[in-house]
Amino acid sequence: EFALFDGKTLKGFTNAEGGAPGSGWVVDGDAIHLKEPGKGGDLYFDGEWENLELTFEWKLAAGARGGLGYRFAPEGEKGELMGPVYAFLDHDNKKQVEDKTRRSGAILGIDAAAGDAPPKKVGEYNSAKITLYRSRITHELNGKTAVRTSTDSADWKRALKKSNHADHKAFGTQKGRLVLLDNGDAPIWVKNLKARVLR
Repeated sequence: EFALFDGKTLKGFTNAEGGAPGSGWVVDGDAIHLKEPGKGGDLYFDGEWENLELTFEWKLAAGARGGLGYRFAPEGEKGELMGPVYAFLDHDNKKQVEDKTRRSGAILGIDAAAGDAPPKKVGEYNSAKITLYRSRITHELNGKTAVRTSTDSADWKRALKKSNHADHKAFGTQKGRLVLLDNGDAPIWVKNLKARVLR
């Protein structure tokens, strides 16, 4: 197991092009903090993985939505980095929460989170776990399974066709980068970000 975040600096994190992180991202205590939404840009960790177990804690300010992406790899004609995302959402955000694939713990826009795995109140830390092994993807939220799927399954392929990634054939199936999203809404905190490579 190794720490992806040293708890003190943004060493090892970049923007999408490999440059310095946007000014909206700072370290707040022992957490990575999106202090100024819209000024951070997406925050990438330096390195690529395919089979990984990730554990972390996250909390939101009111109205926030965000997520931690994984297996982000170049897709489409422009080679834009894309991949599945573990969704974070303030469930009082009525417009967003209606779509079950945007709820906390979901695979954003693709696979809905289980109804019995709600997030904690705004301002409280949630514990999260993502397990990626070959075609299998599992999301856990506060100790409960939110999503369990396989990129080989008919359900995954059906959901992908209905999503914004219908043309991205390798979506979620290859080695790629980890990323914290800046959706420009409201502040987000993430801490205790640790990983274990699965062989």
